[in-house]
Amino acid sequence: MAEKSAGIPVNVEIKTHIEQEGKAESFSFNEVGQFFKMGDKIYIRYQETNPLGKIPVTVKLAGDGTAQLRRHASSDLRLVFNPNELVTTKYVTPAGLMDITTRTKMVNFSYQDAPLLGAAQIDYELITGEEVVGQYKIRLQFVQ
Repeated sequence: MAEKSAGIPVNVEIKTHIEQEGKAESFSFNEVGQFFKMGDKIYIRYQETNPLGKIPVTVKLAGDGTAQLRRHASSDLRLVFNPNELVTTKYVTPAGLMDITTRTKMVNFSYQDAPLLGAAQIDYELITGEEVVGQYKIRLQFVQ
């Protein structure tokens, strides 16, 4: 597939499973987004709709088996997923900066050009300070 400077419209399905303090929650939603390919990196952009409005989200999937998720809202969150490594980033909130760490258990990603479709699975722990906040599983699928 040739590299694209303009995104290709895709339907995006996102499922998130969260386990915190012995309780589990699952969320699922479908959005229209855009697919971009730059070198060995794939970008999926979409607007997450929630009660507070639309939140721009970008998922970056790299050929080296790493991934990133960025949510651009009044709080700016960037999570980096590098299997078997602790990665700390700054979480920008209206109240100030906070360190947030991911311990990635798994990143799997596959896609095909024709027809354009793909899927990503990311399992990780979210840590603030020395405390594990929760266990997370993200399942993302996209299709043109």
